[in-house]
Amino acid sequence: MAREVIKIDQSEITARIFGVGDAHVRELEEAFGVDVLGITASLQSNRVEGQKVSSTSDFMALSETSVRGEWIETIKERVIEKSFEKGFWRVKVYVEGRARNHSTEKVAIEYALINNSHDRENRTQYYDGDDVYLRFTSPVVGAVCVYLVDTEGMAYCLLPYQSAQEGFPVQHL
Repeated sequence: MAREVIKIDQSEITARIFGVGDAHVRELEEAFGVDVLGITASLQSNRVEGQKVSSTSDFMALSETSVRGEWIETIKERVIEKSFEKGFWRVKVYVEGRARNHSTEKVAIEYALINNSHDRENRTQYYDGDDVYLRFTSPVVGAVCVYLVDTEGMAYCLLPYQSAQEGFPVQHL
């Protein structure tokens, strides 16, 4: 993957850094595409003061894009040309490197609710006082969160523990 980008800034160093970053992003966009997340909200409010009713409407739209790829390694990076004009640096950079696509496939996580750490069978019935164990395997390294949802719809976080700073780590074995 290779890309040339021109960036303009008040600082030569900043123009070069942002130019290299823009080159990475543009190359990833072209190679792997972009995901767009859009959120819209509409708010209608009515206000009654005596006999008078007034209405207001507000509309908000937010969108965010993210590239589907990941820049892994820069093989070459160089400034092709630079100039200082009217208080701004114009820097043209060239970058070459390796990248990979982010997988959008779902991860096949296997899990079972069991009665003790030696059980192999999934249990569907538990009685007051029974221990509940969760056995899970994952083909990838990551973190897991586990919630217990009761019959009233209340959710309780079981993992990670409240004292944990991050998610519960999962190692690929």
